[in-house]
Amino acid sequence: MMPESIEGYTEDLFGCRFADDSFDPEGEEDHLKESWDLFDHYPWPEVFPVWFRYLTQKCPSASDVINFANLYVYYDAGRRPVPCPIEFIGYLYCKVDMDVYWDEAGDLFDGLAINVLSHSGCLNFEEDPYYSPLRDESILRAASEWKNGRQDALELSLNRCCPD
Repeated sequence: MMPESIEGYTEDLFGCRFADDSFDPEGEEDHLKESWDLFDHYPWPEVFPVWFRYLTQKCPSASDVINFANLYVYYDAGRRPVPCPIEFIGYLYCKVDMDVYWDEAGDLFDGLAINVLSHSGCLNFEEDPYYSPLRDESILRAASEWKNGRQDALELSLNRCCPD
C-alpha cells in the first residue's frame, strides 16, 4: 500500500539504509518505483520542503546525512531545482566533516552540489568547469552559519527555502 502523504512517502523513502544489502537489490527497485509514484502524485515544489525538513530534523549524524544524500541522488532529485540551493548544500557540508568522511561523501557531495546548483540556476559548470563547492564562499558561509549554531538558522533557512 502506498503512503497517503508526502510525509509518508518521505519516511518510507529515507527510512532505509542505502548501503544495506537488502536495499533495492538488482531487479527489485521498490524504493525507486515509490519515488516515481511520489513525483507522479505531488509537484516537486511541495516535496522538497518536506525532504529538507526530514534532513534537518531526522538525520542527526554524519552517516545519516550521507545516507540521505545517497538516497536523494538515487531518487534522481539532484536534477531538480531547489529554492535554497546554497542553504541546502551548506547544511550537508556542515553536518559531515569532510576530513573524516571524504571517502564516503567527497565525490557524492561534490556531484550533488554541482547538480543542485546547476539545476537551480546558481552555477554554469561549462563556464566554471573547475568549480568546487568547498571553495565556494557562499557554500562555506552557509555551512559556517549552520555549524556555529545560529539558533534561528534552521527556521530562517526553512522559511527561505520552503515558504508556506
